[in-house]
Amino acid sequence: MLVRRLATAAASPARTHHKVLVVGGGTAGVGVATQILKLLQSSGKSSYTSGDIAIVDAAEWHHYQPGWTLVGSGLKNKADLRRPLASLVETPTIAHHVEKIQSFSPENNFVKTVSGKELTYETLVVAPGLQVKYNAIENLPKALADPSSGVSSIYSYDTCDKVWADIDALRQGQAIFTQPAGGIKCAGAPQKIMWMAWDHWRRTNRRDNIKIDFISGMPTMFSVPKYSEALNALRIQRGIGALFTHDLKSIDLTKRVATFKTPDGKVEQREYDFLHVVPPQGPHEFVQKSPLADAAGWVDLGNYLGALSNWVAMQNTAAPIDTVIYCSVGYHAITLPQDPKALLEDRMNTLASLLAIGIDPQRSILFHQDQSKLAVVRNANTENEVNEGHLNLGLLAYPVLQAADILLYRATHVPVGEDQQQHLELSRDLADLFNRTYNAKIFPLPQHIITPAKRILSLRDPTQKMSKSAPNVKSRILITDDFDHIQAKVRAAVTDSTASIWYDPKTRPGVGNLLTILSACGDTSETAEQLASRYVNKSHSDLKKDVAEAIEFRLQPIREEYTRIRGDEGWLREVSREGIRKAREIATRTMEVVKGQLGLGPI
Repeated sequence: MLVRRLATAAASPARTHHKVLVVGGGTAGVGVATQILKLLQSSGKSSYTSGDIAIVDAAEWHHYQPGWTLVGSGLKNKADLRRPLASLVETPTIAHHVEKIQSFSPENNFVKTVSGKELTYETLVVAPGLQVKYNAIENLPKALADPSSGVSSIYSYDTCDKVWADIDALRQGQAIFTQPAGGIKCAGAPQKIMWMAWDHWRRTNRRDNIKIDFISGMPTMFSVPKYSEALNALRIQRGIGALFTHDLKSIDLTKRVATFKTPDGKVEQREYDFLHVVPPQGPHEFVQKSPLADAAGWVDLGNYLGALSNWVAMQNTAAPIDTVIYCSVGYHAITLPQDPKALLEDRMNTLASLLAIGIDPQRSILFHQDQSKLAVVRNANTENEVNEGHLNLGLLAYPVLQAADILLYRATHVPVGEDQQQHLELSRDLADLFNRTYNAKIFPLPQHIITPAKRILSLRDPTQKMSKSAPNVKSRILITDDFDHIQAKVRAAVTDSTASIWYDPKTRPGVGNLLTILSACGDTSETAEQLASRYVNKSHSDLKKDVAEAIEFRLQPIREEYTRIRGDEGWLREVSREGIRKAREIATRTMEVVKGQLGLGPI
């Protein structure tokens, strides 16, 4: 689940405005919307009224998908595991738009639906879940539709009961259970159904006549090493064969042959009598192609000028008694499918980038933050109702997890842009609620520090911000780009057909963006508007030449420092470990106090 808290936008008369807009009506979306509503109600916030929180989802049914494993095991009726989505939305307090999302416009704080409706918001929660890609495996849809194919999957309401029919019907032969590479819904489910089938065949005296294989695109049984080792030992003990880094690519229904491929192109074909398929999964296209989809790791010029340079200034001007903490989060990244090796590399790149721009581990606590236990505590402390259809809010709700990240270190000040002050409101509300509930001043109410951020736009589309996740690599400049790449990207930057140059970011966003970059990167204190006067009688190419040289002037020492730091991976890991140690000391003290207030302290 990807959640972004964005800038406040004034509602347009032609649009429907909500303070909190939740995209997705699954367990995450409904759970988050309901929990936020309860938190606001319990804190006595009178400024929130009916319809301030809304859910957008066109689905007729809300499915409890974890139960589909039980359907595939013959233990549940699938019809009992769904309810009309409308019955779960607490209308009219929470509004429900029965719409499909077409696009996001985070810069303007609105989403557009397929029907053309525009919904504006102050806070956006994106929780549509993962899309199951049946067509990524040749002949899979046809196989699932054929009751005699021997192919089934618990990852669909339409096919989960077919799994049990095929398991119960098999008397002998080859059974294959698959798992794709990359992220999927419930990473344990592919094995859960295998163990349930194993147990059924064992209890019905068929196990000796059925050969079971687990064939996975992943490198191990599970991504967490200690669980992977235990599961692999169990697999061996129970006589189940395995192939790893083998992805299912096609199914031959006539010959009953499944074809697998490895990343290096090796092909493996296996005959089957029973084939349970977990299709590849990924973000929905409307999310994947939106400005919200980030690629972890690299820092671009827009991010550096917009925020990170202010981090350095804040560090360098901090008082001796201040503790300055900077971190990059990890678990948030895996809400979308990630290659584990690439993700690790990206995290190391991020750490090296922060060090290269001037974050000093001797003056600041710098670390990879991968989990906040406080999020789980906050969830348990604010949840009023729990049933098997709800997951912990700490696992689903980025806004609450974000608040826990702040409160865990008892932060007093958080740097934000002027248009982002409301981002701290939930943190302040939760801190105040906890303090009042337990009649103790445990958490300070975090204050915002306004940072004068430069808003750097895309070189290819100056109506959008510069982003490392944009599909066009020429739209952004990375701090690792050499001068040749910088020149090429700036030369290709979109401007306009007007020959003369002046600064007007509304009517001439491309030219305005170049002047803003020149002002931010050059060795001058002149504003973009002041710099424009230098180019009254000059061409766009003159401006672009000076912009490229100014960027190189600013980035060259950073690039060289990045290269030096990234080449010393041992020191980089030591910085990370030491930062984690220091951060953990603070977090541990906070958790001891919190658990003491909750009655969970030492007995």
